[in-house]
Amino acid sequence: MWTTLQARLENTGPHVGRTTIQRKFRACRLQKDQTLREYRTLLRHYCLQLIGTPQDISDNEMCTHSYNNLREQYSTMIKIREIQILLPTVEETMDALQRHQ
Repeated sequence: MWTTLQARLENTGPHVGRTTIQRKFRACRLQKDQTLREYRTLLRHYCLQLIGTPQDISDNEMCTHSYNNLREQYSTMIKIREIQILLPTVEETMDALQRHQ
């Protein structure tokens, strides 16, 4: 009985720890006294601890979380980044122009 209980508790410990790290990542916001570098380092620290686990945080999730949780002073930078993503590449533009000749 004690062996079974010990095995169950040993298996839940890592899961609870990973879930806690995942929650800390999702709750992390850029603080007023924190630089972008410090904020990014903290987020990466959480991500690195979860690599290869069911709670693994993808690069896409990392970027989305970073952009969504920056302070207002970075809103212009984020808008520029969003516009850049929506612009077609040079090749796409040239192909479209050639199709409409």
